[in-house]
Amino acid sequence: EDIISEEFNRVNLEAPEKDLRDQPAFRLNLLKKYGDKKCYLCDCDIDSMIIASHIHRVTDIKNDSTLADEEKKKQIIDGDNGLWLCANHDKLFEYGLIYFDDQKLLISNRLNEEQKEFVKNTTSKLSLSNTEESRVDDEMPYEITDFNIEDRDFNDNMKHYLELHKYRAEHIVK
Repeated sequence: EDIISEEFNRVNLEAPEKDLRDQPAFRLNLLKKYGDKKCYLCDCDIDSMIIASHIHRVTDIKNDSTLADEEKKKQIIDGDNGLWLCANHDKLFEYGLIYFDDQKLLISNRLNEEQKEFVKNTTSKLSLSNTEESRVDDEMPYEITDFNIEDRDFNDNMKHYLELHKYRAEHIVK
């Protein structure tokens, strides 16, 4: 608790995003929430490949004029605002190519069929033999029904961050 409090007071909102993203307190909060550093989607535990990934981006938090500085600092290090992800899943998530609707993993329709297969094959927590895909039409993402955020990890706070990420994924194309 002392480490988290000390790190919270040292968050400098004027620092570049990279400095904020690498906060020791954020990593500590992810360790407290999820345990060992391993990708939430594929269980990769190669230390140099694992990233403390924000759900709601630091840059978006910094630029949110509706938040007071103390709330911004809190969100930046909040364990509910993050996942341990491998480099592949981190980039897919960052660019909105995978995202969550509540607890369900979705694959963006911006990917072609081969790319979707790559995502499915590298997301080893999927039970691929039982994977059911549903697509309402060509404008809708694939829903991976076999992967959900575990109930013990999911809460209203995390749901809020995931909704912000989903909105960005669906509306802002990079």
